[in-house]
Amino acid sequence: MKWAMPPLRRITVSTQYLSEIDGLRFLAIFPVIFLHLGTLYLRRTNVEWALPLSQDPLHFLRTYCAIGVPLFYCLSGFILCLPFGKEVLLDGKAISIRRFYARRLTRLEPPYIIALTAFFLVHLFVLNESFAEAFPHYLASLFYLHSIIYGEWSTILPVAWTLEIEVQFYLVAPFFARYYFARGLRLRRALLVIAVLGFATVETLCLEALAPYHLDRTLLTKAHYFLSGALICDVFITDREFFKKRAVRWDVLFAVALLGSSAVRVLWGSAVLIDRFVFTASLMIVFLCAFKGVLANRFFTHPWIYLTGGMCYTLYLLHYPFFFFTGTFFGVAHVADIFSVNFLLQMLWNIPLLALVATPFYLLIERPCMDRLWPQKLASFLRRRAPGSKTG
Repeated sequence: MKWAMPPLRRITVSTQYLSEIDGLRFLAIFPVIFLHLGTLYLRRTNVEWALPLSQDPLHFLRTYCAIGVPLFYCLSGFILCLPFGKEVLLDGKAISIRRFYARRLTRLEPPYIIALTAFFLVHLFVLNESFAEAFPHYLASLFYLHSIIYGEWSTILPVAWTLEIEVQFYLVAPFFARYYFARGLRLRRALLVIAVLGFATVETLCLEALAPYHLDRTLLTKAHYFLSGALICDVFITDREFFKKRAVRWDVLFAVALLGSSAVRVLWGSAVLIDRFVFTASLMIVFLCAFKGVLANRFFTHPWIYLTGGMCYTLYLLHYPFFFFTGTFFGVAHVADIFSVNFLLQMLWNIPLLALVATPFYLLIERPCMDRLWPQKLASFLRRRAPGSKTG
């Protein structure tokens, strides 16, 4: 058995819908990259803008980038619940929970540990932080506990706070999914809608109360996004024909949902309950439109889109430290006193460079981990090349 990379199109949901899923991953990662590059850019410049930021189109566009991380959560709810839904509703193959957890470890842990360790070393030897100060944060991040312990995002890899919430859902997903899909269709969907509304209310009204206990960045305040994905998963399993039929009206809904995801927030702010309800509903509509829209489906299944979406985990791990590095050591673009002009230039050289860095990481580290059998293949590879091996 040879140690080799798996085929590019991996088996995650079903071969029929891989492109749509990876296309949605693109829609999730691009706003995150856009938002963080803009945030780090603003921290590095002291320009007095000729056009106020509140009126600048690209700065205003950042308002819509809030959809990125919740869309990742929605995708996780869909993908992780799918095998258990098939097991219960379609009398599919029984899922081993031990293998389910092992697969999460072998798929996601190696890229994360390598990236986190690399950035920890950067903190020590480039940023000159003391080992005694940085190491506890490294350990907390390594075990996905930084937000719970420190009440703030990781100082080693700031974006890891979202992965900590993902891990919390991974731990409960098998038990939730089996219990959920074992209920009757109307009952389980009614209960799930109530749960989505309930957790959305918690995120809107209880963040300040939960913050002193370091619970404001936990599954308790983000569960409704995962549950939204579980609800879409339910429809996906029980009504496949619904997902196969496409219509232009879903393209219209896609545009409306993208606007709706931030419309209330722009008008009244994010502290109102209706904002969270509209935002969550918009997220689900955007998800469905990737399958149901004619133009939207064509966009999400374009090779450049779904292949980039397939790299989203690598891009997610690397983009923030990379932009911090370029902004710190190379500075930021400043050719005009208008944010949009400068930020476009910042994107034009940062995004291609990020791709140059991320692509080797993806091909050499993340992509091999997509193979379920990579630990066995790697062990076999090392044994054959060990001193004294007959084939070494």
